[in-house]
Amino acid sequence: MRIFSLTVVVAAINAGGPCLAEQIGERFFDLARGGEPTATLVVPADDAPIWADATKMITATVQRWSGAAPRVVRLAKDAPLPPGDLILIGTPRTSSTIAALTERTESPISRVPFIDDQGFAVESRTDDDGKRLIIAGKTPRGAYNGAVICRDFVLDATPGAPGEADVYVRTASILRSPQMAARGTYLLSIYGVGMTYAAEDWMKIIDRFAEDGMERVYFWLSGHHPSDKYPQLYNVDGAAGTKLTVDGVKRLIRYCHDRDIDFYIGGGAFAWTASHYLLNDHPEIAAVEAGAICPSKPYARSANQEHFLEMLDTWSESDGFMLEIRDEQGECKCETCKVPLDEFGSRTYGHAEITWLQELSREAWKRNPRLKFCWLIGYAEHKDDVNYYEQIRSMNDPRFEWLETRVGLDGQGKWVLPGPGGIERPFAFFSHKVIHWDPFYVRPLDHLLHWAKRVADEGLYGYCPAFEPGFSSSSYYSDQIPLPVNILPYCLTGFAFREVTWDPGITYDELKARVQRRYFSPQAPQRFGADIEYLRRFSIDHWREICHFAKPRFGYAGERIEPVTLSGELERVEQIADENQQEAEHKKLLAKLKKLTEVQVHLDRMTEIEAALAAAAPQSTPKTLESFEIMRKMIADTRRLYQRAVPDPSLLSSAIERSGG
Repeated sequence: MRIFSLTVVVAAINAGGPCLAEQIGERFFDLARGGEPTATLVVPADDAPIWADATKMITATVQRWSGAAPRVVRLAKDAPLPPGDLILIGTPRTSSTIAALTERTESPISRVPFIDDQGFAVESRTDDDGKRLIIAGKTPRGAYNGAVICRDFVLDATPGAPGEADVYVRTASILRSPQMAARGTYLLSIYGVGMTYAAEDWMKIIDRFAEDGMERVYFWLSGHHPSDKYPQLYNVDGAAGTKLTVDGVKRLIRYCHDRDIDFYIGGGAFAWTASHYLLNDHPEIAAVEAGAICPSKPYARSANQEHFLEMLDTWSESDGFMLEIRDEQGECKCETCKVPLDEFGSRTYGHAEITWLQELSREAWKRNPRLKFCWLIGYAEHKDDVNYYEQIRSMNDPRFEWLETRVGLDGQGKWVLPGPGGIERPFAFFSHKVIHWDPFYVRPLDHLLHWAKRVADEGLYGYCPAFEPGFSSSSYYSDQIPLPVNILPYCLTGFAFREVTWDPGITYDELKARVQRRYFSPQAPQRFGADIEYLRRFSIDHWREICHFAKPRFGYAGERIEPVTLSGELERVEQIADENQQEAEHKKLLAKLKKLTEVQVHLDRMTEIEAALAAAAPQSTPKTLESFEIMRKMIADTRRLYQRAVPDPSLLSSAIERSGG
């Protein structure tokens, strides 16, 4: 058996040595030709869902493009491979062929024993029995990740309509191992229409998370738990109308585990949906000169702890807790909380919060010693709280993780916290388990890359941004259940997140090259990678104003907000009696109107993009044509919604003039 020689390299990334260079080359062997299968897909003789998902990643794509899926053979570890060209997916434990290849040197598969559990190798080889594309993971999830990369970069087809093309694999020499350990999302299942997602809706989102190389989800469950001890905390606020059942969450947890994704129970400590409803029967635990609950009051501490332990008892298969502390509500100024602890600004308030976490973890570990805790940090309420962060620094048990949510939010400045003696120190000084958070769905791709590089340079544990599809997604589609994650803007967000968290050392040019390679075959004009990125950027920049005037949307509590008309909005503002308030509202309206005026220029560019798509389509492959449809949908929906928002351009001009523009 020998490594097949790569004759033409169209993408080379991560250069670092002869067998570490990521190379994808020319047509290697066909999977389907003339509507008939011509190769075999070999997968483990195991009915685990991860293998079904990995298989589907290949077969469904070949079926769409050619009209015929490749043959699938399930083999035991030591069974001989079938003759002919084939794709082999597995691990050293499921395939003796892969195990033997890991014993060799100077090939991607030989490095598999040394990589992360979710890493993989993809390698093209030729022997006397035929041509092979080997997709080898260190674990089943690693092999699945390799199948996703095969679909994204190695599978291709001849020009032709979907269902009619010949489909083939390219030569490949790929080794990937994620460079960030923590890659996932802080998922808000509340606000907007989020509470009306059932478990099966979230499973579709989890499928996309797996494709995007994520390995954890911090899933908000406060308000979704029908508590026996504290029934007032169920089905309230952002969780009102919840469709998540106890059994549904259990199935969702198992669904995550089947895809090697850790599931954390998320909730609010001393605040947020729904801990603050403990105030109903115990108003004495209210914070002073701040919102929510005081963390020093004994009942507040015991009730919050009991509620989370009850959730753990209900969903005992969970991997951990993600706890959003009450800090955004302001620092409690009760007689206990305001007691100073040092000359730097530490007070009992912060000490009470962190000791509550310690108490909860002690009790939870009696139930599950492996349980992990993710605690949100970085709030202004602790900007001088040396004692608070010194406590965190001493909690270096690997089961503790710290999601930094404020100091690093702008991606610039100093990423520091108050250290010993009041001296600022970088995040990693306090823990090697600090994780960065931000709303990645609003970030342009170059900013997303910048954040990932900063995370890597600061030595942080990973990047777990917010995802709140039922309310804020920077798209027109937040009202759809579930949010369509395989169209713009999210499809490109998730793809870029995977690339920059697995490989934060890439340049922006390399990221753009990967976008081009993911969505278009090599013969497609290079402009289309920039065009699809442009359309995503347009969505995140203009969706809010367009939807404000064009379609219903939903507020935090799920209330339906109807669109307004230009004239109606103008009349509303002009009827405000208070002059100062009216002036302020005119300024807000003018900002929205000016954003709308920009859209026409963008529509002109979109028309030009459509012309380029039409010109390229007859010579394009199914892979390229599928991406064209994603782009066309973004353009068509933009045009339709803008026409609804601005039925007559003169109305927009008049509204701007009357608003002082």
